[in-house]
Amino acid sequence: MNELSSHTKLMNTVICLSTKSYRYCTPVLYENHYELETIECSFNMIAGGLIDADIILKNPQLNNLFILECKAGGLEKEQAKRYASLVHKDITNANITTLSGNFSHEITYLTDAENKDKLILGISENSLNFPVIYQNKDKLSLAFNSIKCPTLNKLFTDNGGVVIPENPPLIYYPFGKDDSDAHILNCIGPVLIQLRGQEFTVEDILFKTHRIYEHISDNAIKGLKGRLGKLINDLSKGEMNEFFNIPQSKPYSLKDFGPKGFQKKLESYIEKSNQSAMKETQLSLEGF
Repeated sequence: MNELSSHTKLMNTVICLSTKSYRYCTPVLYENHYELETIECSFNMIAGGLIDADIILKNPQLNNLFILECKAGGLEKEQAKRYASLVHKDITNANITTLSGNFSHEITYLTDAENKDKLILGISENSLNFPVIYQNKDKLSLAFNSIKCPTLNKLFTDNGGVVIPENPPLIYYPFGKDDSDAHILNCIGPVLIQLRGQEFTVEDILFKTHRIYEHISDNAIKGLKGRLGKLINDLSKGEMNEFFNIPQSKPYSLKDFGPKGFQKKLESYIEKSNQSAMKETQLSLEGF
């Protein structure tokens, strides 16, 4: 139950390709002037309806906005209809990009090999024209329709697509809203050890875990803070309370504990969390 979600894996793959670093892969999106604008951006359309965009990349040279929807399942019909009706004025009104003037935009779906056919079927059955890129082991390949931007279309079709790390690095966006409590606790454990003997906020943790913090939308940050706050409250008031002090100026305070003892107790806590989640899943399945 502490596995990383497919959604977060896909997010990290795109971030890796659009960030100026050659440590894990060749950042071909960055090399072609597509850079990170916003992560998990929510905004209202003028005519009504909410857009929840997973990743927005911008290309200042082409004055193009590339909106990626990462899917670990089939098409969400109502969401897709909203995407199809999205117009330039919706984007400028929401003030979500630094591009100006008559910039272009397009929406593309990104998925894994397991869900590719299901997603394509949903798009076809609803007479939509969204392109679909999918991860096929160590490549991202265009599987359906064409991308309007010739640069992007060529990148994801030539030589079978863009070469990527099969297991993307998680240094940029280690967890999101779809990941399990156990996975998130595993991610923040080393940060809590760094913060021993100090008072801190959940934002202090996010600054350390998410290297692209400044690109995450305010709404997404709010959601992550809420999720972390609940987890740390449970730790401080439950089996891990021996490691916490009564805070004075910030919401949380850790004692100056020994790292090994804390890590061992946290691992035990995570294992119990896993077992509890598995039981809940089993009961849910038995209810059908």
